[in-house]
Amino acid sequence: MTRTRLNPSDRRDQLLRIGARLFAERPYDDVQIEEIAARAGVSRGLMYRYFATKRELFRAVVGRASERVAEGTALEASGTAPGTATPEERLTAQVEMFLDLFDTDADLMRALHAGTASADEEVRRIIAQGARRHEDHVLDVLEQLGSARTAALRAAVRSWIVMARAGALDRLDNLDISRGELREICLRGLLALTGTRAGAASAVGNTSTQASPIQASGLADTTMYRIRSRSEVSDMATATTPLGDAGPAAAEPAPVTARRARTRQRLLDAALDVFAEQGFGRTTIEQVCDRAGYSRGAFYSNFSSLDELFLAMWEQRSDRMLAGLRAAFADTSAESPEEALRTALAAIPVDDAWYRVTAEFTAHALRNPPLRRVMAAREKSIQDTVLPIVAGALRRSGRRVTDETALGYALVAVHDGTTVQVLVEPDDREVRVRREELFRRVLDAYSEPTTEENR
Repeated sequence: MTRTRLNPSDRRDQLLRIGARLFAERPYDDVQIEEIAARAGVSRGLMYRYFATKRELFRAVVGRASERVAEGTALEASGTAPGTATPEERLTAQVEMFLDLFDTDADLMRALHAGTASADEEVRRIIAQGARRHEDHVLDVLEQLGSARTAALRAAVRSWIVMARAGALDRLDNLDISRGELREICLRGLLALTGTRAGAASAVGNTSTQASPIQASGLADTTMYRIRSRSEVSDMATATTPLGDAGPAAAEPAPVTARRARTRQRLLDAALDVFAEQGFGRTTIEQVCDRAGYSRGAFYSNFSSLDELFLAMWEQRSDRMLAGLRAAFADTSAESPEEALRTALAAIPVDDAWYRVTAEFTAHALRNPPLRRVMAAREKSIQDTVLPIVAGALRRSGRRVTDETALGYALVAVHDGTTVQVLVEPDDREVRVRREELFRRVLDAYSEPTTEENR
């Protein structure tokens, strides 16, 4: 390869761009410093002058992405600073600028998302620092709309950022969702999560109460909101396996005997331990088998790949969570809505090991479109099961859900966003109080008191 001489600043920029592309495409452990040097047309020695280790390069990539978000969402960058636009226009500009980042710097944004699953404390510190600046930019606009800057409002904004980022990442692979549709979802979600109302409705277009923004825009028919049945999810998983490290072609499924069920469960338990200890990307089938005390043959008689094993683990934990919710709501007729909400949250575990595993697997799935579609379908099927439970509890407390699809999306966003806060500050009771308040706010935003007219 012909080598091109660049000044130090341009060379560093080139290495960061190549690194961002590779970290966006692959797990951290699969990226080799030699490949980055080769793509840049430089020697390893020159590469090491800029970044002594791969970890140092990854930190620099995440730092650049985090800085890009912080700078790219500052109102001064949009020409809508106070005095030049209304608060509503600044709110719309805030969301537009955030979505612009995914259109112009997709690799950086994917790499930043991968960094959220990193065990590197420095990477997490960089991300947290940049995220706080982004939160401050959003809070500045909300203050102009009349909201008080409280810890609870910051928690709501943090959850909204998780929701908006998930939607923007999804759109990179799912162009069925237009930029305008995603912008409206983000704006409506921000208003609902933060309880911001004064004058903000004009910023998001249609304010009719006859149909939700999702229904009115036809988004209920798009991939982002489509809810599939469990049978469809099963068919989809079958059609896309083997995924990842696939084993031998599977024969007809063997009958599920008690012994086989025990083998399968031991493999699932062992895999969770290994995933949590060293990360999904570093785990091999041999390590799972060694931990469980079984051969590779036993593994392949139950799972075709580590991807399939994880999905089985996820489904099992989801079933337990749903059973816990059903039990919690079995008799809530005498409870207040607040008590019912606390009962429900107690049935949804916040598990550090499980969060670390799912965060990394989600980053892995984003690089694998068939696997990403399977995960999206399974998450929607879980929502399809949860929403009737939630709607029933609200009905017993005298409220009716106005838009189940939007409610499901918002509940997932709040859960994902506040889970991180609970895990980072496990001993801070105020964090859990704010988590409960955010869920209550979402339930209020997407439901209304039951009357004779709307029964």
